[in-house]
Amino acid sequence: MKHFLSYYIFLSLFTFIYAENIEKYNVDFRLNQSGELEIQESIKYNFGANKRRGIYRDIPYLIKVDGLYTRDIGIDNIRVLRDNSKDKYTLLNPDDKTLRIRVGDPDIYITGQHLYNIFYSVGMGVLSKDKENDITSWNIIGQGWGVPIKEVVAFIHLPSSLNRHNTTIKIYTGQYGSKSNRSISEWIDDNTLRIGVKNLQPHEAVTADIIYPINILDQSGSVNSTASTKDQIASTWNWFAIFILSLFSYRYWIGWGANDFKRMVSTQYKAPKHLSILQSGLIYDKFADNKDFSAAIIELAHKGYLSIKKSTESALPTFTKIDKDQTELTPDMRYLLNDLLFERDETYKVKKDSNAQARKLSNGFDKINDMLYEWSVNQSYMQSNPKKARSKFLMQMILIALPLLGISFYSSMTLLGIENTLISIFFSVFLVSGLIVFFTVKGWFGTLFAIMFSGMSGLAMIPAFMESGSLGNIIYTPLFLIVVFTLVVWFTYKRIGKYTQRGSVTKSQLDGLERFIKRVKSDEIRRNLNRDPLFLERYLAYAVLFGESKHWLKFYEELEVEHPVWYYGNMHNLHYLSNDMQSASTVHESSSSSGFSSGGGGFSGGGMGGGGGGSW
Repeated sequence: MKHFLSYYIFLSLFTFIYAENIEKYNVDFRLNQSGELEIQESIKYNFGANKRRGIYRDIPYLIKVDGLYTRDIGIDNIRVLRDNSKDKYTLLNPDDKTLRIRVGDPDIYITGQHLYNIFYSVGMGVLSKDKENDITSWNIIGQGWGVPIKEVVAFIHLPSSLNRHNTTIKIYTGQYGSKSNRSISEWIDDNTLRIGVKNLQPHEAVTADIIYPINILDQSGSVNSTASTKDQIASTWNWFAIFILSLFSYRYWIGWGANDFKRMVSTQYKAPKHLSILQSGLIYDKFADNKDFSAAIIELAHKGYLSIKKSTESALPTFTKIDKDQTELTPDMRYLLNDLLFERDETYKVKKDSNAQARKLSNGFDKINDMLYEWSVNQSYMQSNPKKARSKFLMQMILIALPLLGISFYSSMTLLGIENTLISIFFSVFLVSGLIVFFTVKGWFGTLFAIMFSGMSGLAMIPAFMESGSLGNIIYTPLFLIVVFTLVVWFTYKRIGKYTQRGSVTKSQLDGLERFIKRVKSDEIRRNLNRDPLFLERYLAYAVLFGESKHWLKFYEELEVEHPVWYYGNMHNLHYLSNDMQSASTVHESSSSSGFSSGGGGFSGGGMGGGGGGSW
């Protein structure tokens, strides 16, 4: 054990001594009167005992102005020396914003310590500004170096128009975002500042912000950072697209959804005559919803066509058919009773996770829905079939949205790059899915699922956009347009379907009845029960239709009213009938197992240039 420990310590020391590092990193930085930059980097790189071909130097050439607009800083005039002699180098693009200078011969390996001199110029050196000053912000050492740097010495040379008296130079050192400064700086003369930093750890940067009055250099931070016409179009395109989509959506709603016969809603105490609960449900919200079928089952029970047994909250209901003349039933109710519930047997048991039952119910509900939509037009309640109008609306909106989304995709790539654009599209799928669940699945489960689904994807997306400069940049991506498009389409989609005058009158009656059922108190229920002992069960189906079943059912207990003769179980459990039918008609699919920003600097790594490098 002792020998092993000694060997481990020796190996660790050997590794430490011969690990790669940069012994000294000298930077000669010259800001010219033209605003262009001339830079020489002298890198004394120690490969140790490792066999390497050379080093590579990554320099970002596309940077963000104001965190959004992309500018090419114009890296040019590249020259490379190794040990004061020309060496082979190759220019590469490891990503869409970085220039890689790969120095060395692929066929020749080297070890030990070597001096690399890299010369290059930057055409656009003034990209930052504040109200009174232009700013040249430069990462003297970028945070991309993965090896320690023992010593950094940098010289900043100013043109004759700038000097230590009219120029402020701020230095930041450390990890990305750090505002600390552990450098030692001194003015060599009025135009030259020397900066020294000891022992930079991997991925630590040194940034200089050179701040001077505007209009002194030939370049202007205001001019260089002003958004071009292309940038302005790209940054405002989503808003323009939203305006176009909203305009088309509004015009479609006016033509196919707005009610021409608006009426004041007054409280109603009776349901519309000669309408089934399913027909009332269609007129109430312009949809033949699956949730309406639980109300229809209760109405069939109240009229004496079936009985319901639901022993506990979690128990699934059982329906038993009662023989009775069906002359008074509408076609939709007869189909529900005879073709869906009691086609083969006098008893219907709602099953859990039965895809066969779910498919039959779902297909049957669809057929009844089609019957109801056609009925609404034939009986002059609706001016046109709402289902067909909604389908037409969706198709037209998608056709309009596709080219707008295509341009949004291109604009987002222009502003934020392909990576952030693809990330936004990926997460938009989850966010939109969460919204659809939120809108379509009623109850706490749907709301909780939608919030978790959308929230988790949103939280996962935040780091990517924070790294790109600002979380607010999401509004320039297709994700923002897709989400807003979904909200606009859903808002209009729910309102499409134009009433006739007859339909408008019936809609007002139903709204008035909803108001009564929602607001009624115990004393008023008691008075109605004195006149009509079946009052509670007579309007129970409408309470379910309006989503007020829990409110209505509580009166059975408060007023000690006996439950209907057609129901077996606790009346409170009848509130869950809608969830039972929704679950029973849902088919369950089987599963199988098998960037750099100029931004004025202001922190370490926050300027132009920098980047990093390593060996290869």
